[in-house]
Amino acid sequence: MKVSVILPVYNVANYLDDCMESLARQTLPAYEIIAVDDGSKDGSRKVLKKWAARLPQLKIIRQKHSGAPGGPRNKGLALATGDYIHFLDPDDYIDHDFYESSFACIRKHDPDIVVTNRYKFNSRQKWQVYTFKLLGLFEESRLTNLYETKNLIHNLGPANKIFKRDFLTRNVLRFLEGCRFEDVHFITCCLYLTKKCSSIAARITTGGNANLCAICRLRKRILCSALSPTGCASTGKLIGF
Repeated sequence: MKVSVILPVYNVANYLDDCMESLARQTLPAYEIIAVDDGSKDGSRKVLKKWAARLPQLKIIRQKHSGAPGGPRNKGLALATGDYIHFLDPDDYIDHDFYESSFACIRKHDPDIVVTNRYKFNSRQKWQVYTFKLLGLFEESRLTNLYETKNLIHNLGPANKIFKRDFLTRNVLRFLEGCRFEDVHFITCCLYLTKKCSSIAARITTGGNANLCAICRLRKRILCSALSPTGCASTGKLIGF
Protein backbone atom coordinates (compact mmCIF):
# COMPACT_ATOMS: atom_id res chain seq x y z
CA MET A 1 0.00 0.00 0.00
CA LYS A 2 1.37 3.37 -1.06
CA VAL A 3 0.27 6.82 0.09
CA SER A 4 0.59 9.97 -2.00
CA VAL A 5 0.76 13.14 0.09
CA ILE A 6 -0.54 16.29 -1.59
CA LEU A 7 0.57 19.70 -0.31
CA PRO A 8 -0.99 22.91 -1.68
CA VAL A 9 1.79 25.44 -1.03
CA TYR A 10 1.35 29.21 -1.02
CA ASN A 11 3.50 31.61 1.03
CA VAL A 12 4.11 29.22 3.93
CA ALA A 13 7.92 29.40 4.14
CA ASN A 14 7.75 30.04 7.89
CA TYR A 15 5.80 26.83 8.52
CA LEU A 16 6.99 24.32 5.91
CA ASP A 17 9.88 22.92 7.93
CA ASP A 18 7.58 21.61 10.66
CA CYS A 19 5.35 19.93 8.09
CA MET A 20 8.21 18.41 6.11
CA GLU A 21 9.99 17.22 9.24
CA SER A 22 6.87 15.33 10.32
CA LEU A 23 6.80 13.63 6.90
CA ALA A 24 10.52 12.85 7.03
CA ARG A 25 10.25 11.05 10.40
CA GLN A 26 7.32 8.78 9.53
CA THR A 27 7.84 5.16 10.62
CA LEU A 28 6.21 4.21 7.31
CA PRO A 29 7.42 6.74 4.72
CA ALA A 30 5.06 8.22 2.16
CA TYR A 31 5.43 6.75 -1.33
CA GLU A 32 5.40 10.22 -2.87
CA ILE A 33 4.96 13.81 -1.71
CA ILE A 34 3.53 16.14 -4.33
CA ALA A 35 4.00 19.79 -3.39
CA VAL A 36 2.10 22.10 -5.73
CA ASP A 37 3.56 25.59 -5.33
CA ASP A 38 0.71 27.94 -6.17
CA GLY A 39 2.91 30.89 -7.18
CA SER A 40 4.51 31.55 -3.78
CA LYS A 41 6.50 34.77 -3.39
CA ASP A 42 8.00 34.26 0.06
CA GLY A 43 10.68 31.62 -0.41
CA SER A 44 8.47 28.56 -0.05
CA ARG A 45 9.97 27.08 -3.21
CA LYS A 46 13.47 27.44 -1.76
CA VAL A 47 12.40 25.55 1.37
CA LEU A 48 10.87 22.80 -0.76
CA LYS A 49 14.04 22.45 -2.84
CA LYS A 50 16.04 22.07 0.38
CA TRP A 51 13.77 19.23 1.50
CA ALA A 52 13.89 17.58 -1.92
CA ALA A 53 17.56 16.88 -1.28
CA ARG A 54 16.56 14.91 1.83
CA LEU A 55 13.34 13.34 0.58
CA PRO A 56 13.77 11.80 -2.89
CA GLN A 57 10.01 11.11 -3.10
CA LEU A 58 9.26 14.86 -2.97
CA LYS A 59 8.03 16.25 -6.29
CA ILE A 60 7.71 20.02 -6.69
CA ILE A 61 5.15 21.39 -9.15
CA ARG A 62 4.98 25.12 -9.78
CA GLN A 63 2.02 27.01 -11.23
CA LYS A 64 0.57 30.51 -11.39
CA HIS A 65 -1.35 31.61 -8.32
CA SER A 66 -4.89 30.23 -8.51
CA GLY A 67 -6.31 31.99 -5.44
CA ALA A 68 -7.29 28.98 -3.30
CA PRO A 69 -6.05 25.48 -2.36
CA GLY A 70 -8.63 23.60 -4.44
CA GLY A 71 -6.77 23.92 -7.75
CA PRO A 72 -3.38 22.78 -6.38
CA ARG A 73 -5.04 19.86 -4.60
CA ASN A 74 -6.76 18.76 -7.81
CA LYS A 75 -3.51 19.01 -9.74
CA GLY A 76 -1.74 16.91 -7.12
CA LEU A 77 -4.53 14.34 -7.22
CA ALA A 78 -4.29 14.12 -11.01
CA LEU A 79 -0.56 13.42 -10.75
CA ALA A 80 -0.73 11.01 -7.80
CA THR A 81 0.12 7.34 -8.38
CA GLY A 82 -0.27 5.97 -4.85
CA ASP A 83 -3.09 3.68 -3.73
CA TYR A 84 -4.12 6.18 -1.04
CA ILE A 85 -4.23 9.97 -0.88
CA HIS A 86 -3.51 12.30 2.03
CA PHE A 87 -4.28 16.02 1.63
CA LEU A 88 -2.04 17.72 4.18
CA ASP A 89 -1.84 21.48 4.59
CA PRO A 90 1.76 22.75 4.60
CA ASP A 91 1.35 24.62 7.89
CA ASP A 92 0.19 21.45 9.71
CA TYR A 93 2.07 18.34 10.82
CA ILE A 94 1.30 14.72 11.72
CA ASP A 95 2.37 12.24 14.38
CA HIS A 96 5.39 10.07 13.55
CA ASP A 97 3.35 6.85 13.09
CA PHE A 98 0.40 8.43 11.29
CA TYR A 99 0.78 6.34 8.12
CA GLU A 100 1.88 3.11 9.77
CA SER A 101 -1.11 3.08 12.13
CA SER A 102 -3.51 4.17 9.41
CA PHE A 103 -2.37 1.37 7.12
CA ALA A 104 -2.81 -1.17 9.91
CA CYS A 105 -6.45 -0.05 9.96
CA ILE A 106 -6.64 -0.22 6.16
CA ARG A 107 -5.33 -3.79 6.09
CA LYS A 108 -7.99 -4.79 8.62
CA HIS A 109 -11.06 -3.02 7.21
CA ASP A 110 -10.28 -1.88 3.63
CA PRO A 111 -12.21 1.40 4.06
CA ASP A 112 -12.64 4.19 1.52
CA ILE A 113 -11.61 6.75 4.16
CA VAL A 114 -9.55 6.57 7.35
CA VAL A 115 -10.23 9.31 9.91
CA THR A 116 -7.98 10.08 12.87
CA ASN A 117 -8.09 12.53 15.74
CA ARG A 118 -7.13 16.15 15.15
CA TYR A 119 -5.57 18.79 17.35
CA LYS A 120 -5.15 22.50 16.77
CA PHE A 121 -2.22 24.60 17.87
CA ASN A 122 -0.81 28.11 17.85
CA SER A 123 2.35 29.69 19.21
CA ARG A 124 1.17 29.21 22.79
CA GLN A 125 -0.68 25.91 23.12
CA LYS A 126 -2.10 22.75 21.56
CA TRP A 127 -5.63 21.51 22.15
CA GLN A 128 -8.06 18.88 20.94
CA VAL A 129 -10.85 20.08 18.68
CA TYR A 130 -13.61 20.88 21.16
CA THR A 131 -16.42 19.33 19.09
CA PHE A 132 -14.52 16.04 18.77
CA LYS A 133 -14.04 15.91 22.53
CA LEU A 134 -17.66 16.86 23.25
CA LEU A 135 -19.04 14.21 20.88
CA GLY A 136 -16.51 11.53 21.80
CA LEU A 137 -15.67 10.98 18.13
CA PHE A 138 -12.38 9.17 18.75
CA GLU A 139 -13.01 7.31 21.99
CA GLU A 140 -13.10 4.01 20.11
CA SER A 141 -12.07 2.66 16.73
CA ARG A 142 -14.93 1.67 14.44
CA LEU A 143 -15.87 0.88 10.87
CA THR A 144 -18.84 3.09 10.12
CA ASN A 145 -20.33 5.65 7.74
CA LEU A 146 -22.20 8.94 7.90
CA TYR A 147 -25.58 7.25 8.18
CA GLU A 148 -24.55 5.17 11.19
CA THR A 149 -22.41 7.87 12.83
CA LYS A 150 -24.00 11.20 11.99
CA ASN A 151 -21.47 13.10 14.11
CA LEU A 152 -18.88 12.50 11.39
CA ILE A 153 -20.37 15.54 9.66
CA HIS A 154 -18.67 17.67 12.34
CA ASN A 155 -15.27 16.51 11.04
CA LEU A 156 -14.80 18.25 7.69
CA GLY A 157 -11.08 19.04 7.42
CA PRO A 158 -8.85 16.92 5.13
CA ALA A 159 -5.61 16.77 7.17
CA ASN A 160 -6.74 13.93 9.47
CA LYS A 161 -8.04 11.70 6.66
CA ILE A 162 -6.57 9.23 4.18
CA PHE A 163 -8.61 8.41 1.07
CA LYS A 164 -8.53 5.38 -1.21
CA ARG A 165 -7.60 6.82 -4.60
CA ASP A 166 -9.91 4.40 -6.41
CA PHE A 167 -12.84 5.73 -4.33
CA LEU A 168 -12.06 9.32 -5.34
CA THR A 169 -11.57 8.40 -9.00
CA ARG A 170 -14.65 6.20 -9.24
CA ASN A 171 -16.87 8.94 -7.84
CA VAL A 172 -15.14 11.78 -9.73
CA LEU A 173 -14.48 13.59 -6.45
CA ARG A 174 -12.58 16.86 -6.81
CA PHE A 175 -12.20 20.12 -4.90
CA LEU A 176 -14.01 23.27 -5.93
CA GLU A 177 -11.51 25.73 -7.40
CA GLY A 178 -11.21 29.43 -6.60
CA CYS A 179 -13.44 29.03 -3.55
CA ARG A 180 -13.24 29.34 0.19
CA PHE A 181 -14.23 26.26 2.24
CA GLU A 182 -13.57 23.98 -0.73
CA ASP A 183 -12.43 21.32 1.73
CA VAL A 184 -15.79 21.36 3.53
CA HIS A 185 -17.59 20.68 0.23
CA PHE A 186 -15.12 17.93 -0.71
CA ILE A 187 -15.27 16.09 2.63
CA THR A 188 -19.07 16.34 2.74
CA CYS A 189 -19.25 14.71 -0.71
CA CYS A 190 -16.87 11.96 0.40
CA LEU A 191 -18.77 11.20 3.61
CA TYR A 192 -22.07 11.21 1.74
CA LEU A 193 -20.85 8.67 -0.82
CA THR A 194 -18.78 6.24 1.24
CA LYS A 195 -20.20 3.15 2.92
CA LYS A 196 -16.93 2.30 4.68
CA CYS A 197 -15.18 4.88 6.86
CA SER A 198 -12.76 3.81 9.61
CA SER A 199 -12.27 6.10 12.58
CA ILE A 200 -9.22 5.35 14.72
CA ALA A 201 -9.30 5.89 18.47
CA ALA A 202 -6.70 8.25 19.90
CA ARG A 203 -4.07 6.64 22.09
CA ILE A 204 -3.20 8.40 25.33
CA THR A 205 0.50 8.72 26.15
CA THR A 206 1.96 8.76 29.66
CA GLY A 207 2.06 12.54 29.46
CA GLY A 208 -1.71 12.67 29.02
CA ASN A 209 -1.64 13.67 25.35
CA ALA A 210 -3.56 11.91 22.60
CA ASN A 211 -1.47 10.78 19.65
CA LEU A 212 -2.07 9.37 16.19
CA CYS A 213 -3.50 12.61 14.94
CA ALA A 214 -3.02 15.52 12.59
CA ILE A 215 -2.03 18.76 14.31
CA CYS A 216 -3.43 21.80 12.52
CA ARG A 217 -2.04 25.30 12.89
CA LEU A 218 -4.53 28.02 13.78
CA ARG A 219 -3.46 31.25 12.11
CA LYS A 220 -4.95 34.27 10.44
CA ARG A 221 -5.44 33.73 6.73
CA ILE A 222 -5.52 36.45 4.08
CA LEU A 223 -8.37 36.02 1.63
CA CYS A 224 -7.55 36.27 -2.05
CA SER A 225 -9.00 39.33 -3.78
CA ALA A 226 -9.97 37.11 -6.72
CA LEU A 227 -12.80 35.64 -4.68
CA SER A 228 -16.28 37.02 -5.06
CA PRO A 229 -18.08 38.73 -2.10
CA THR A 230 -19.83 35.44 -1.39
CA GLY A 231 -16.48 33.74 -0.91
CA CYS A 232 -16.70 31.62 -4.05
CA ALA A 233 -15.63 32.35 -7.58
CA SER A 234 -18.52 33.02 -9.92
CA THR A 235 -17.40 30.16 -12.16
CA GLY A 236 -17.37 27.61 -9.32
CA LYS A 237 -19.30 24.40 -9.99
CA LEU A 238 -20.45 21.66 -7.69
CA ILE A 239 -18.32 18.58 -8.27
CA GLY A 240 -18.83 15.08 -6.94
CA PHE A 241 -22.58 14.82 -6.34
